Amino acid sequence: MKKYFILFLILSIVIIMSGCNQSKIESVESLSFPIREDMTLESSYESSVEDIKVEVSTYIVKGGTLDSFLFEYEKSLNEDNWVTARNLKPNGIVVEKNNKSVTILAYEQEGKLLVDIIPTPKIEE
Repeated sequence: MKKYFILFLILSIVIIMSGCNQSKIESVESLSFPIREDMTLESSYESSVEDIKVEVSTYIVKGGTLDSFLFEYEKSLNEDNWVTARNLKPNGIVVEKNNKSVTILAYEQEGKLLVDIIPTPKIEE
């Protein structure tokens, strides 16, 4: 009986310690990333980018077009000191600020303009 108690105690400690070691999830909110007033959060979900947990946030853009959205959003981000690190237009850009990196992907689906905002690890060249 004593062996089972000790085994149970050890397993409990291992489970508790592994749960406490969960890393912080990067998200749009944790980065204080600027979101335009015409963007409404549609959904968010957890994903992994290079073994780092991130929260992918999908926004609906009201009244925007795929042709002009990224150019306008990039301009406003640059004015807020986010620097364009990668130009993936017409559908994406990667911006950086304060050693943080964010990928922005724009696409149309069912007649709506959607934007995925994904905190990403910086790419070292």
